[in-house]
Amino acid sequence: MKEVGGHFNILLSDKNVGDIACRVFCDAVIKTYHKEGLACIEWNTRTRKQSYSVNKVHSITSIGVLQKGLEENFKPDMLVEYLLGITAGAHDLFPDGADPDEYYPKVKWDKFSYAQSNAIRDRIRENFTPLLLDLFFECVPFKKLHDIFLDELKKVRDDAGKGGRIGIAAQAVLQSLLEYKPSDEKDSDVKKRWLVFEESIEERRAREGLNIVRYALFQRAVFNVAGWFIRIGLQNSISPAASFKAVIALLNEIFEKNKNVFDIERTYLQYTVFDQKRIRTREESRLALRDLIFAHLLRKDVRDAIRSVGFDIDSAGVIDSELNDKGFAAAGEFLGRYREERARAFKKGYELDYSLSHDEREDLRLKELEQRATERAVKERKIDESSVSKKFDLAVNEYIEEYFAEAKKDLRSALGVEGDLLEKQTLDENGESEEI
Repeated sequence: MKEVGGHFNILLSDKNVGDIACRVFCDAVIKTYHKEGLACIEWNTRTRKQSYSVNKVHSITSIGVLQKGLEENFKPDMLVEYLLGITAGAHDLFPDGADPDEYYPKVKWDKFSYAQSNAIRDRIRENFTPLLLDLFFECVPFKKLHDIFLDELKKVRDDAGKGGRIGIAAQAVLQSLLEYKPSDEKDSDVKKRWLVFEESIEERRAREGLNIVRYALFQRAVFNVAGWFIRIGLQNSISPAASFKAVIALLNEIFEKNKNVFDIERTYLQYTVFDQKRIRTREESRLALRDLIFAHLLRKDVRDAIRSVGFDIDSAGVIDSELNDKGFAAAGEFLGRYREERARAFKKGYELDYSLSHDEREDLRLKELEQRATERAVKERKIDESSVSKKFDLAVNEYIEEYFAEAKKDLRSALGVEGDLLEKQTLDENGESEEI
């Protein structure tokens, strides 16, 4: 059995602002960027699991990723009002003398009446959709992905005009991409043309350092960053448009000047985002990517670019200082996350790590047994928590210190910043990763 409920559940829903925004976004994409634009947005995946990732080689994003990113970061009432320009005197949402059962006195993310849904849709189209279009089609990394798709699509179109078997196969690929007509999977010519199309996109995407952009975890991290900028904008009476432009300016600076920061070979990305060549599909990876994006705020040229798009207050440098502090904190949290993940991996694998001597592995094993025994005794209330042995944790930290120092050095080099980066604890008292 398969769980159903993919993109169509989102696109046909009027239950919340995020679902409506996805549908309005798709309408705007096809009007502005035509069939070629919509072809890069996954909107017709039927299974629930696949609907929250980016599956097709040529896709930029997915409606499920967009919906999740919006709900995770823009759900609070104040943000809904800020993004949609809702005021107490908004006549389209709160007409004078209206029945409160038909026109709710306060619009929330997932609470508004049917009579208000059209006005909300119009406000999304006017105030919010242009920001999403700028992010996914004009922001440097996503625009490059779209341009690669258009270039390869042109080659398919050129082949479709040649006639013969080549032309027939190319025409089938073209119809599948733009008209959503299933192609014959048994036709070897069609399969070959699909392979050429997809391999060309993959090769160019890797060469231009854009592989990271298509991961759902990266895109959700981008929305985490956008959520922070939106909140700062609200607090400082900066327009939502300027706040969103600040996010785009940040991404532009990274991918124009420093896209190698996401290279899979970087030591600091192992254990935090990647496990060798594969991405770690955990929420911790999203948080690490979020922190890595924020860490670029340590660079003055990046902060200047952000302030130049209108994300500023005055010449007093209040915003600049806040941006710098955020970058410093994020870099520290990233390093804290690296140490935690590196230590966790070491603890799991030290018994099979033959770079350690037999005596070293045996010493670690005995210390682990001792620590576990004291932790168990605390749970059974036989000893006080202050009596728990930490010998194993301390030994692990000593062993991974060299790896940590290397990752820290690599991070500073990748960010292009001077001065030390201070590691920051990323776990709260309950052992859960803190949210920003």
